[in-house]
Amino acid sequence: MDTFSDKIVFDKVGDKMAKTKKKKKVLNFRAIRATFMMPFCLFLIVSILFAGGRYSLTIYDKYKEKDELSQELIELKEEEQKLTVDVERLQNPEYVGRY
Repeated sequence: MDTFSDKIVFDKVGDKMAKTKKKKKVLNFRAIRATFMMPFCLFLIVSILFAGGRYSLTIYDKYKEKDELSQELIELKEEEQKLTVDVERLQNPEYVGRY
């Protein structure tokens, strides 16, 4: 009976050793995964934020340029109206004769 009880204890010790080894492998795998995944994830997040920031700045610049061009268009239309009036005056013989 001693051999039977020794075998049971040995199996229990063997199971504990096997579980301990498996846990170490899992911990090592987790550490390796964390070591390689953390920089990759950080790089990915920073890249996405950088691209989003650049895109936002580009959109802001385009809106700013649109406002400037709209203002310039208004000024040019006013200038066109003034020139159109001047052309009509110059085509009028009475106006030309007066000046």
